[in-house]
Amino acid sequence: MDNYSTTTVAPSKNAIALRYGLICGIISIVYSLILNITDLAFTNKALSWISFVILIGAIVLAMREFKRQNNNYMSYGQGLGIGTLVTTVSSLLGGIFTFIYVKFIDTGFIDKMREMQVSELEKRGMSDDQIEQAISVSEKMMTPGMIVVFAVFGGLFFGFLLSLVISAILKRTRPEFE
Repeated sequence: MDNYSTTTVAPSKNAIALRYGLICGIISIVYSLILNITDLAFTNKALSWISFVILIGAIVLAMREFKRQNNNYMSYGQGLGIGTLVTTVSSLLGGIFTFIYVKFIDTGFIDKMREMQVSELEKRGMSDDQIEQAISVSEKMMTPGMIVVFAVFGGLFFGFLLSLVISAILKRTRPEFE
């Protein structure tokens, strides 16, 4: 007599989200490194949008993997949790990389940011006094630590918003009486 169980074990949202968060973080780090080495991070703003495409791809793939392991079902809350955790892991990895990069690898990164900001303000037609005042305010926030804080929280904010939308699109709730 065979003893088969009809119960299924739910897949681990955390394990799936962690895996895809790590993958997303590593891909984002490599992409960011390429942009920084080639100075495209400062000269071509459109390329920074690709980071969102990488994040969207990771969130979608993580949710699809969860659904695949869960008989093609995923509630809105499960999807939101998966997407948020993917974003958290990816943002933390990116923040750690950014800190190491700005503090130890490219110590002139902040100076490049400042030069870019001055150039942008000049294009807007601001006077030298206005530019100096704007730069003095922003310099307080242009430290490796603050750059990391803004990068992590910015990533979390946009990742959460993306997760809200993506989980609404990909959700498929289990029928109540199955």
